[in-house]
Amino acid sequence: MNRPYTVCHIFSALDGAIAGDFMYASETAKARGYYGSLRSTFDSNAILYGTTTMLDFCDGYVFDLPKSVDVERKDYIAPHTEKKYVIAIDRQGKLAYSQNYLERHGLRQHIIEVLTKQASDEYLAYLQELGISYIFAGNKELECEIAMVKLKELFGIERLVIAGGGYIDWAFADAGM
Repeated sequence: MNRPYTVCHIFSALDGAIAGDFMYASETAKARGYYGSLRSTFDSNAILYGTTTMLDFCDGYVFDLPKSVDVERKDYIAPHTEKKYVIAIDRQGKLAYSQNYLERHGLRQHIIEVLTKQASDEYLAYLQELGISYIFAGNKELECEIAMVKLKELFGIERLVIAGGGYIDWAFADAGM
């Protein structure tokens, strides 16, 4: 297989909502605990989030980037030592970061941005300055299969967990990933 083995891991309400008050209600605490512990059994080396979900882990949206010179529009693999990854689907290049990794539950994960060609040269320069890797997967719309092939070939990702949001979960399911 030329793409990672993929698990879509969703915690949702009966109406299909994946965000909202139900997530923090005392009645869902036990299920939420199972959801979190189950993820560790997948033995994945990457987790993938959409832009909105990734806002919970990054520094919001980036604004007022300095004008940059033209940046070559090719995939960029930043030097890193982490063997685990957090992948942000960020088609237009909007997410802000203060470092090139996330640290959660004692695990340090290198950030990889999945962009489309809509991302600006300024944003690419910003990611390169921070040492954040990025790949292109589509011109205007996300091309899930291209993203998956590149994640395996360029980063050696063998097992990947897709964990939201709803748009991203569906985009990858609809693409047969």
